[in-house]
Amino acid sequence: MVRVANEYLACACRVQQDNPKKNMSADRYERYKAARTLQQVLDLGGSRGDIANDMLRGYIVVEDREIHEAILMTANESERRHLPAHLLGRLPPAGSGSDPRSRPR
Repeated sequence: MVRVANEYLACACRVQQDNPKKNMSADRYERYKAARTLQQVLDLGGSRGDIANDMLRGYIVVEDREIHEAILMTANESERRHLPAHLLGRLPPAGSGSDPRSRPR
């Protein structure tokens, strides 16, 4: 799963305002779509899994592009199919742990 290190939770983000989800995840999304930081996503009822999924699909974008890309670079093999094409060629092998800043603490 895409890993969001605790040090990145204070980062500013944008959340797509048109809710792309269904069922229970749509209810959670409605609560956290007002978030302005990754921590606020959690505080408003989202989970780290929601952040990971939504970043992969472009629903959540961290405003600092380098941090956004560092988080996405932690994607595992099955998640990589959702990544933007410009990142695919720069990914380390899945599970290599080559970016220590991206590991959960």
